[in-house]
Amino acid sequence: MLIALAVVALVAIRFFFAGRPAASAGDISPAFTLRPIANLCSAGSCPTVYEFDADQRRDSGRLIVQGFTVSAAQAGIDVPDGEALVEVPLDLLKEALQKLA
Repeated sequence: MLIALAVVALVAIRFFFAGRPAASAGDISPAFTLRPIANLCSAGSCPTVYEFDADQRRDSGRLIVQGFTVSAAQAGIDVPDGEALVEVPLDLLKEALQKLA
């Protein structure tokens, strides 16, 4: 199940970053604004699914997933440069899909 969740997150990340330049550490302002649509905690930072804010609908159909990173070695798969595996609870994805439906 962990690998399935990581693959879902990888697909979301790959879809979002396709053709986009990487942000540098010196960037001061974010390139876009995100709105949380699903998380499983009431306070603090935890795995979350975000969508783009209403003024950035040109990016609709794309999500950002915040979770715990998993190394390619841990998952036993190859991950291209610029991509990452992210572990999130299955219930988080279920909640996000319900809210998006």
